[in-house]
Amino acid sequence: MKKVIFFSIILLSAFYFLNPNIAEAATYWVSNNGAATWNNCKSDTSLSGTAGCSVSTAMANAAGNDLVYFRTGTYTGSATGDYVKPYYYPANSGTSWDNPLIFKAYTGETVTFERSAGDPIIGINSNGVNYVTFDGFVIKNTNTGNADGFLMALNGGNGTYQTGIRVLNCEFISQEDINNTDLADMLFLRGISGYLIQNCYFHTHRATSGDIPNTGAITMYSTKNSTSPAIDAVIEKCTFRDLSAGVNYKVNSSGGVPNTGLKLRYNLFYDIDNFDASIMYNSSNSEFYQNLIIDGYFSAENSGYTSPNHKIHNNTFIGGASMEGMAGINFYNQGSHLITNWEWYNNLCYSKTASPTYIFTEQSGANPTYADYNLYYAAGTKNWSLAWTNHTIAEWQGHGYDAVGHVVTTQPTFKSYTGDETGNYILDTGSSGIGVGRYGENIGAYITGAEQIGYVAPGSSDTTPPAAPTGVTVN
Repeated sequence: MKKVIFFSIILLSAFYFLNPNIAEAATYWVSNNGAATWNNCKSDTSLSGTAGCSVSTAMANAAGNDLVYFRTGTYTGSATGDYVKPYYYPANSGTSWDNPLIFKAYTGETVTFERSAGDPIIGINSNGVNYVTFDGFVIKNTNTGNADGFLMALNGGNGTYQTGIRVLNCEFISQEDINNTDLADMLFLRGISGYLIQNCYFHTHRATSGDIPNTGAITMYSTKNSTSPAIDAVIEKCTFRDLSAGVNYKVNSSGGVPNTGLKLRYNLFYDIDNFDASIMYNSSNSEFYQNLIIDGYFSAENSGYTSPNHKIHNNTFIGGASMEGMAGINFYNQGSHLITNWEWYNNLCYSKTASPTYIFTEQSGANPTYADYNLYYAAGTKNWSLAWTNHTIAEWQGHGYDAVGHVVTTQPTFKSYTGDETGNYILDTGSSGIGVGRYGENIGAYITGAEQIGYVAPGSSDTTPPAAPTGVTVN
């Protein structure tokens, strides 16, 4: 027995000698009037009031896979005067994707970061910090002027990347009367390689003047999936509503690095003024699936790069009060740089009253590579517009799309149709679209009917992504 213990100690000592950067995880506590030193706010049981430390102390000292809890309250900060540095930002990295540095609102408490000036309130700075998680915060803007990045994660320039950023279970809320002169995003990512934005609620952020299309929920410049280590670039299970714009994948047209390898899935989009659930703007190798889009569509605009290889499948588009005329995808303003080699399948497009256009492209080079097994229903005339020319279903099929026997045009029935976000858009028993998709699955966003699509308040539902159904390819 003594020999076993002796050799165990030797092996453990060797492990830490060979891995000097590994430190034991600890739990720390932050409060609004925290006054403790970093060592004194460490505790396995909860601390509050002056027994906790300040936000600044936590940001300066937390490292490795520490867990830093924030107690209830509103945390504010004035402008830094530096666009690339939020008021609060961690100085150190986490250990790895599986063992990140975590800043988290304490269970059952409301922790708000509130900004009233033009600079971001909280985020990752540009000094190469990796593997950091923000979990459970309310991030609020009270400024009606330019509102760049309430939460911001970005690197120092084009072509270099930070890795492993998570934003989980957060609520982003703003104003209805933003006067914006440039990008004004609730969450801004630039130069991030591998990230997860999960179960967040973005709402009440509208521009009344200025750069209205770029007053959105999330904008990503030059982000991508990570290959070493393998980390996807994912936005999932979020709700986007009452916004000027939704999700923008963008890049500077000169000298920038396009976004690549992005996945947008299990999200709800509703009541977005610019009608864009997501703009694929200079990006490649992306996949958009199992999203519910009400009163809007996906769109793509390209200004500086060809954007190849997109898969858009198993989404449900519901034409609402404002956008009964569009329920699908809109590719526009492409010039000489086109969206190419994109697939469109298993999508459900439903317009109860109008004559919608499901596909719109400006040039024939941007027409889909593959389009089949979709469901289109409208009370009026259906249109597919290729290179500015409207097509009937027969003409659309003449281009090799949505073959007879694959396409569905009969009216689907839902568990509860309301035309807004209160409805239940799972296909009802016996509905058209059930079991007739590309791989024999249901058409639309709800393949199994058990998926979480959109934000659910933490604690009220499991937020683990559903497994892909047997026989369904999800790349």
